[in-house]
Amino acid sequence: MCYIFIILVVVIFKSNAQIKGAVLDSTTNTPLNYVLVYFKNTSKIGTYTNNDGTFILPSPERKDTLVVSMLGYTSKYIPINQGIESQNSTILLQELPIQLSVLNVIPQKKQDFRIGNNSRFSRMGYNAAFSSWYYELATYFAKPKFTEDLYIQSLSIFMYNREVFGKGLVRVKLYGAGAENIISKELINRTFQIEVERGRLKGKWYEVNFNELSVPPIAIPKDGFFVSVEFLPTSSSKQHGNSKGVHIGFGKKDRRYVLENLGQGWRPALVQQIMPGYSPMIQVKLSN
Repeated sequence: MCYIFIILVVVIFKSNAQIKGAVLDSTTNTPLNYVLVYFKNTSKIGTYTNNDGTFILPSPERKDTLVVSMLGYTSKYIPINQGIESQNSTILLQELPIQLSVLNVIPQKKQDFRIGNNSRFSRMGYNAAFSSWYYELATYFAKPKFTEDLYIQSLSIFMYNREVFGKGLVRVKLYGAGAENIISKELINRTFQIEVERGRLKGKWYEVNFNELSVPPIAIPKDGFFVSVEFLPTSSSKQHGNSKGVHIGFGKKDRRYVLENLGQGWRPALVQQIMPGYSPMIQVKLSN
């Protein structure tokens, strides 16, 4: 019995081991919040950095690699041994210059128009309730038939927030589309954060205006693009959770292909099986 007791103590000790650290900008030494921190071979275990750049994760049960990643910065890959405990490690990420997947020259004459779901009211809403710590929902937009190159000027997303204690946060990304409407590389290596107001059960449109943000012209690839919404954690979210109170409105006017990522790669979104005929209420303003 004595030997069994000792083995149990060792197992409990290893299971309680933690990886702790802080992620900073390598140039300014300022903390970076909402950085993704997860194990490469154990995608169900992950978290985001807090406002002070810190994070805590349970040590892996087997040898693994810790991935520290945020769009717009170089990623770090750190080997972690089984059951090891790391305290207060500082991880420096280097910011990258703004990069576009397609570069073109915009002509002088401009013609503006919108594509996407223009429903006046949200008939249904969808959130990150089915996820553990990470959830991203991406909506496909084909390139309109136009003789000239097209550029994204702004986008609007209809959302409402049922968070009980505070704000809801999402992060918007733009991806190019590959063969058979799969997600390829990012159109721009930057993300755009939106704070969703609490208590607006009827919802409202939230706009990201790239001109006002001094973003270079974002050209649409010939195979189209995806608008992605990533649900970020808030003070009212559970540990390692995300903004489950934030809902994206869905309408029937504009049927589109939707993918989701729960930290294990992209797949067809479950929402389109639950709500066939409905698509996210997202509008994109384009110009030539």
